[in-house]
Amino acid sequence: AAMPPPAPQTATEVAASNCEECRGKEGSHRKGCSLAGSVLDRRRQQAREALKKKQAEEEEAAAAAAEGQHTRAEEEEEDEDGVQDPVTGIFSKRIPQVCNSAYNINPVLQVNIENSDYYKSLYEIATTFEAILDEVYERCTYSTPFMPGTRNPSSVFCLLYKCFILKLTYDQLDRLLNHPDSPFIQCVGVLYVRYVVAPGEMWGFLAPKVQDKTEFDYNMSGRRSRWG
Repeated sequence: AAMPPPAPQTATEVAASNCEECRGKEGSHRKGCSLAGSVLDRRRQQAREALKKKQAEEEEAAAAAAEGQHTRAEEEEEDEDGVQDPVTGIFSKRIPQVCNSAYNINPVLQVNIENSDYYKSLYEIATTFEAILDEVYERCTYSTPFMPGTRNPSSVFCLLYKCFILKLTYDQLDRLLNHPDSPFIQCVGVLYVRYVVAPGEMWGFLAPKVQDKTEFDYNMSGRRSRWG
């Protein structure tokens, strides 16, 4: 059987089929377009606005996802922050510090350290971990916070504060704690653990000291003490 002929288009439908030709970038019609202002025209406008909104939301979501990936990458990089030994090539991560802005030391002591001439000189003579080791070995003969009979910060605490700024790695702290040349180098290591290492990690560093029989005069009193 022959197919029935299609129904004739209405004037509005004819206008709708041709309207895209008269619509410019701003969505305006040519003069005389019968579709302008019709229900179909308003629906098309709403559909375009909905599409734009959806595209904007997708772009915003993509940007947020990219920012999240960038943030995670930065966190991973920070997690991997550390120092590579120039001789062995071994990489050691920095120990997370758990402390306030004064590194948990007395704020008055912190101010005295930062204002001391000796501490300021360390910016030139102790710029590396190796230089700090040498400076402790050469200068430190006691481990109290202040010089005896004064409110001036001791060399040990100035160098300890320098270690706070440096943010030691696990390998560097291990070297301090087990250094054979001076008990005061070990003192800097113990104090570093005491002030800025997380409580959950402290015992792992300090447990070997319980059996350490090394004797030294930590406060220039003339009496020798042991770690244990």
